[in-house]
Amino acid sequence: MVLGQSICSCRNNFYKLSSDNQTCVDVDECTDSYPCVGNSSTCLNTNGGFSCNCTNDYILGADKLTCADRNGGLTSWTSWGSCSVTCGGGTQSRTRSCTNPTQAGNGLPCSGLTSETQQCNTDSCPCKCANC
Repeated sequence: MVLGQSICSCRNNFYKLSSDNQTCVDVDECTDSYPCVGNSSTCLNTNGGFSCNCTNDYILGADKLTCADRNGGLTSWTSWGSCSVTCGGGTQSRTRSCTNPTQAGNGLPCSGLTSETQQCNTDSCPCKCANC
């Protein structure tokens, strides 16, 4: 008590005294200090705290504040390319890349094949000789 008045305080840093100096109100950490780290982070104010969330496939770090890591993801397969021959057995291939999304920070690299090859035009070629 100071000069016959009670001095109020709030129990933690997630609350502050309102203008009446008697009521504790929630602090908006997201506006006041923006604790979330990284360009791909969003902050959600909650009653008595906050939570950080990541966007663009980033992963929330163990500190629950940082969005710096992102696992790599493979794109869809391209269409099969042209067959190397018109008959007698050839090959054709298709690819995909690790850009959906790209790996970032300590995120995991892509797993899986980035190219495939298959046989094509396996029928025998027509005989062009007179003695077939």
